[in-house]
Amino acid sequence: MNTIGNPYRTIQDLRQEAEKLHELRNTTKQQARELMQDRIMAWRSNIDPRTKIKPFEYYVKKYSKKGENLDEVYRKIIDSSKRTNDKVNKKYLK
Repeated sequence: MNTIGNPYRTIQDLRQEAEKLHELRNTTKQQARELMQDRIMAWRSNIDPRTKIKPFEYYVKKYSKKGENLDEVYRKIIDSSKRTNDKVNKKYLK
C-alpha cells in the first residue's frame, strides 16, 4: 500500500489537521481525474458513489457510527487520508 505524507503535522488541533489532510487528498483525487486520459473513466469516478469525492462531514459521520470519540474519529480521518485505495489503484492503473 502506498502512503501520502503529512505536510500539516505541525498543526496541533486534531480536527484542523484532519480537515486539511482530507482537503489535500480530495484536491489530489480531483487533479488526478482531470489528468486521466480516459475521460469516461474519469467521469465515472466522479459519479460512482464508491469513488465519488465525499465531504469531510461524511467521514466524521462514518467513523462516529462506530462509537468513537471525536479525537479518535479525527485520527481515523487523518490515517485514511494518508492511504491510497488499493482496489481503485488496481482498477485504474493497469
